[in-house]
Amino acid sequence: MAAQLGYWSIQIPDILDKSLFKAKLCHVQRIPVSVRNHIIHIRKFISNKSISIVLVHGLGMSGDYYIPFAEKLARHYDVYVVDLPGYGRTPKPNKPLTIIELSDVLHEYVRVWDLKNVVLIGQSMGCQIVAHTLRSAPKLFLSGILLAPTVNKHERSLVKQGYRLLQDFFFESIKANGIVIHNYLRMGPIRYFITTKYMVNDHIEQTLQYMTVPLLLVSGSNDRIAPTAWVKELSATPLNGSFREMNSAPHLMQYQKPIELVAIVRQYLGML
Repeated sequence: MAAQLGYWSIQIPDILDKSLFKAKLCHVQRIPVSVRNHIIHIRKFISNKSISIVLVHGLGMSGDYYIPFAEKLARHYDVYVVDLPGYGRTPKPNKPLTIIELSDVLHEYVRVWDLKNVVLIGQSMGCQIVAHTLRSAPKLFLSGILLAPTVNKHERSLVKQGYRLLQDFFFESIKANGIVIHNYLRMGPIRYFITTKYMVNDHIEQTLQYMTVPLLLVSGSNDRIAPTAWVKELSATPLNGSFREMNSAPHLMQYQKPIELVAIVRQYLGML
């Protein structure tokens, strides 16, 4: 299997894919979906539940790191795991898409496929994509949940974000770090660097101003990229924001603590 690195590629053994993701993918459908001239990869865990949850990945990542969480979440909701253009199994566009462009693809997917009672869950940079989507079309969505939202406005620089990413590696499991490295290589360094600049220059605290859609923001107590103080501060920005902290959770809380996170999501959605 070849992973594209900008304009060149390297070989990544197929065993990496198989060994990292041994979770049982029960009743999952893998389908390509055409959205805004892109073919995006969707994994659907559906059984005709009343609420549809769409999971949106972060920078350089894909839906792979959502699978343990998605499987457990699917016992209670219909779950859609998205690989946005240029990420995971979705083909790369000619140029990396901006945060707004990724948001437009997500919005169009939900609209065209007529999903009902939709909750968007984003992680890391995925929170920035989700925030723009919710703000552009609030009537389409029941709520949004932001896991470890970036970018901390008190550390808005490429150097500081790179340092925090390095710190986070020491709090993640070997499997989680393997998934991260695999997906970063699959995206390629040039696209990663360009998209990182898009991420740093996007101010989520401004996007959330006057947000009318109910929001839950979740931080992990061991997260160095999106620390608790920042996420708690950010949760006061929208008109209807709530905050929860997960004890001993790092940045990839949905992979490391899926059971605990599902409990938080169910409790929150049960109050809407």
